[in-house]
Amino acid sequence: MDRVDASVLRSSVQSMLASPLSYVHGLGRWGRPVVLGIIEQGIYSAANFAFAVVLLNGIGARQFGTFNIAWSVVMLAECILYSLFGDAVPAIANRLPKVLWPELRASVYMWSALFSAAVMLAAAALSLAAQWFAPSAVGLVLATGVTVFTMRAQQMGRRICYLDGTRGLAVIGAILFSVTIFASLAVLLWSGVRSGVAGMLCLGLGCAASSSALLLRRRDFAWPGARLFIWSWHKLWRSGRWLTAASISYWAANTGLIPLAGAMFGREAGGVLRIVQTLTNPLSQLTSVVVSVVLPPAAERLRVPSRGMFARISIRSFVLFAAISAVYSVGLTFCGPALVNLLFHGKLTAITMAVLAVASVAASLDMIAAALTVPLLATSRTSVILYGRIASLFALFAVLPFALRLPGLIAFVSVTAASNLVQTLVLAFCQLRQFERLPHAR
Repeated sequence: MDRVDASVLRSSVQSMLASPLSYVHGLGRWGRPVVLGIIEQGIYSAANFAFAVVLLNGIGARQFGTFNIAWSVVMLAECILYSLFGDAVPAIANRLPKVLWPELRASVYMWSALFSAAVMLAAAALSLAAQWFAPSAVGLVLATGVTVFTMRAQQMGRRICYLDGTRGLAVIGAILFSVTIFASLAVLLWSGVRSGVAGMLCLGLGCAASSSALLLRRRDFAWPGARLFIWSWHKLWRSGRWLTAASISYWAANTGLIPLAGAMFGREAGGVLRIVQTLTNPLSQLTSVVVSVVLPPAAERLRVPSRGMFARISIRSFVLFAAISAVYSVGLTFCGPALVNLLFHGKLTAITMAVLAVASVAASLDMIAAALTVPLLATSRTSVILYGRIASLFALFAVLPFALRLPGLIAFVSVTAASNLVQTLVLAFCQLRQFERLPHAR
């Protein structure tokens, strides 16, 4: 890096550190969106955690493990679809006049609905085949396909709300989701239906209720012209194809470990690992909130990229994400075991302080990696995110044989931590390389 590059970085760091008011100003500008985003994600986090607690106690550890194996498949489909129809939307939207946004919203939603409907039809076809070799799995396969479709509608609606700044509507959707999943679960348990299918149906109904508020009541959709419809797919595919492979790698290092744990140590182990991941999920959801809030303005400011602006956005994102993850990780490590013991009455003794400490480190590294992607997503440099995910996937396979020698759950959370560490290092290197390629501010 030459002297000019170093001076740009140094001046950006000094301006950020020497003037705490810049953080105050930034928080003031982002204040209401961040608060509403935290409220929304807080509702989802609390609802998902409480749902897992009630479901585990209601249907038993074995059926809960079955539910979570199916849930991991839902999340794999959602990871792929979100990478195509979620992450790239802000950068694409900020390259169009706002008068065309209603058509863009409709185009993206239609493409998203088409692909999720294809997954649902594939699940229906698989359920027909399952009647011959696994009749007991037919209901769960069908429920999984429906949940993929309703969750995609929900997540697309949330992405549009964050893009438009209508986060109050997203909060309403979160409330509807929570009320629906608990009301439906109560009805099913009262009726004596205690299975993984019941849990999946409740989740699908909750997503459907949420999406009805987020999408069906919106007035700002317009039927897209053929040219914009095709153009939107071209742009989504061009940016999202890299993120799709990256999302599969992310799933393999996180949610994908649930079926692996179930296959190696029984379905109950998969359910316990899901509880650990649920405890760290608030960090992932906070990451989603902050990225959704800071990405649209970052994309707008980097429409004509410069080194100074790129450095300021990078540093601010890193400091904000690192501070949030540090506070949460310390709290979870020291308070998590007591919370688990209280909620599960001593049944989940495998969730120790050491397990939660390593899981917190893994989640913190993932959050820091997300901070590094903010300026990259804003400049549509999605291919470098794939490099980080591929490196993390190689790290996963390299570490897995050694990590599995560790006792209990710490083996799986150690794999995730090592994978996320490699991803973070690769993204930091790619971000630095991108900075060096940018022109100086004019």
